[in-house]
Amino acid sequence: MQIADILLDHNHDLIHKAVGWMLREVDNRDFETENYFLNTRYQKMPRTMLRYAIE
Repeated sequence: MQIADILLDHNHDLIHKAVGWMLREVDNRDFETENYFLNTRYQKMPRTMLRYAIE
């Protein structure tokens, strides 16, 4: 989650996809952690990252 925080402002689309995929995998193991992360940061997340995370 710390890495995802660091990469929120990254400007490359492939990084957004990778972090979104990682967040989706976190959701498969620990829903509460991912849900808290998304609820507190979804407004500043890049669209691609959010889309991959909630897919």
